Amino acid sequence: MTTHSLRKRATTALAVVASAGAIAGGLPPVSASATDDTTIPVLGQTVSRSTIDPKAPEAVITVHGVRRIQGGTAVYFSVGFPAGTANASALNLSLALTDQFRKYAASGRTSVRDDLGIVAAVDQRGKKVYSGLLASDQRCVCSHGSVQDHVKSNAAGTAFVMYVVLPQLPASVQNLDVIIGDKIIPAVPVQDQAMTPTVSADQPIALGTGWPAIDQSALATVSDPNASIYPLTQQITAGQLTTRTKTSTKSIDIAADVLFASGSATLTAAAQATLAKAGASLKSAGATGTVDVIGYTDSDLSEAFNLDLSKRRAAAVVAALKPLVGASITLVPQGKGEADPVASNDSPEGKALNRRVSLSFKQVGQ
Repeated sequence: MTTHSLRKRATTALAVVASAGAIAGGLPPVSASATDDTTIPVLGQTVSRSTIDPKAPEAVITVHGVRRIQGGTAVYFSVGFPAGTANASALNLSLALTDQFRKYAASGRTSVRDDLGIVAAVDQRGKKVYSGLLASDQRCVCSHGSVQDHVKSNAAGTAFVMYVVLPQLPASVQNLDVIIGDKIIPAVPVQDQAMTPTVSADQPIALGTGWPAIDQSALATVSDPNASIYPLTQQITAGQLTTRTKTSTKSIDIAADVLFASGSATLTAAAQATLAKAGASLKSAGATGTVDVIGYTDSDLSEAFNLDLSKRRAAAVVAALKPLVGASITLVPQGKGEADPVASNDSPEGKALNRRVSLSFKQVGQ
């Protein structure tokens, strides 16, 4: 999610921490520019909800620090529901973070490895993705326990703090795009030293009571930090299709710039050849049954315009694809506008990646 998008969601997202007392009980007001860790720095924020239940409440995700420490880079973040939120259960929060987890790297990683293996960071300039370090027991170096352990039932009004340690960064990296769950928090500054004061990370930590102590013993067992660093996929050329794989689904992304003129939902003359490739890719992947055809946009213009445009583009692709895929596949058009970005909207390259039509289907055998 870009800074532009965050501003448009500020009324919802910032309601949780505009007054620290609303989420952590009597804490000083939040300061986005604070350098004193005890004042609860806010470096970026977004909201997320489970897509399994569209009526589930929105959880607020806040990044408080990205810190260079010995042996790695610690990402400190909190999650919670605003005070008064109905159905503020640990399960809903866990689903809000994990059920749409996606990374936009050519990493081949297709599943969440651990309860808190849902955090990554992207260095746009260096074209690298940094994922959680693995200790000798193959678990991430992170807060112990699951999200549900950290967020108890009916915990509305309290945010809980966690951390994940990523590989060490080059000295030249000054900011990163942080990925938590299916959300992107762009341009988070990288700072030095672990956050203080610290408390044990073995138990749930309410925001404002301290910062989780890094498990140095687990960090010391990391044998291959480079295994958690991947190249960033940053190019979509005319006619090229990008395949993304998740735990149980696969998607074939088509660059919208190949299919449509700017702001238009009318297929271009060049679109047919690309759609023919997409149809062939669906068949070769063994897609049967329902295939969701989902339109996405970048964050330019209004949310309402982008949502409408994405719906019309999805419908246009469905109409053109139907005769190409046969009766064994049912195409269902959807539009999500600027939701679920796969890159930062702060650059032209990122915007081009986000303007896409995605063909999503269950993998064979899942």
